[in-house]
Amino acid sequence: MQLRLIRIVSSSLLFMAVTIGVTVSAKDVPVLKTMTIEIPQGEYSILKFPFKITNLQLGEFKGHVKKKRKPAIVLPDNGVKRINISKKTGENNPKVKNSMTNILNLKRVDNILTFRPKIKGSIEIIVWGNKDFPMVLKVNVVQKSHGDTDINFVQTVDSRQEVIKFESNPHEKVIERIMKYLYNPIVNKKPRGYEEVVRKDIYDVAIEDENNIVVARVRASLVKESIGKRYVGQVWNVNIVPEFENRNETVTIPDGFYLTLYPEMFDAPGVFAVSLETYRITKKHGTRVMVVRRKEEQR
Repeated sequence: MQLRLIRIVSSSLLFMAVTIGVTVSAKDVPVLKTMTIEIPQGEYSILKFPFKITNLQLGEFKGHVKKKRKPAIVLPDNGVKRINISKKTGENNPKVKNSMTNILNLKRVDNILTFRPKIKGSIEIIVWGNKDFPMVLKVNVVQKSHGDTDINFVQTVDSRQEVIKFESNPHEKVIERIMKYLYNPIVNKKPRGYEEVVRKDIYDVAIEDENNIVVARVRASLVKESIGKRYVGQVWNVNIVPEFENRNETVTIPDGFYLTLYPEMFDAPGVFAVSLETYRITKKHGTRVMVVRRKEEQR
């Protein structure tokens, strides 16, 4: 049985958001133009930046309420191969009218933001002070025991001579070397000067049958990143799962269900190369997807 992917809501791909996992000690996270983090409701969370915060611009806080699932939209079989994957949830949540700082219990001191949010929801905050670009911080407030309470944003090393020397090689050679390392880091050496970053990034996509019934989800989970001056290598696990991340809905995946993937599904501006270990995934067997992309295009 082969079913069709639903049409996706956004025009951006797998690499829009960063969802930080549960941690005990401070987690180092690279500074990017757009970040998505999760912090727990009712607990103190500390965010430390590698620069002094000069200004904050807060959007509207959207409180989360339980709503019935809307039917997914089936992707028309029109021969178009590019499919963009993103995870946009809570778009119909009611806007909370209270003061943003009171809801979040937000405080700013030099390069540190502290939160102790009262309710679950989401808000977008623009953080000013970084010399290269302002950070757009998408904050999701989740239930206790989920999210991070200590996040340390770090500037990735991008001016070391070994990185510059390696990336001065022909473009195709650089991509090939990074891709080999992503495939097998035990056998193949890491590119000179590249920094390893481990962070959690998850995207779910619903799959429907011919009767518009959701029968499964495809989950893409970021495993690791290798970051240089101009290039970023990423490893993703792609699996079929019965539930959405951070939601209580589950489905029974039919026996014999499979999905055929192809590299164009993971294409986006700034992506140089995509490689899949296997092209067919089932509820028992997923695949790894290796991606090499331009650093400045990363979100």
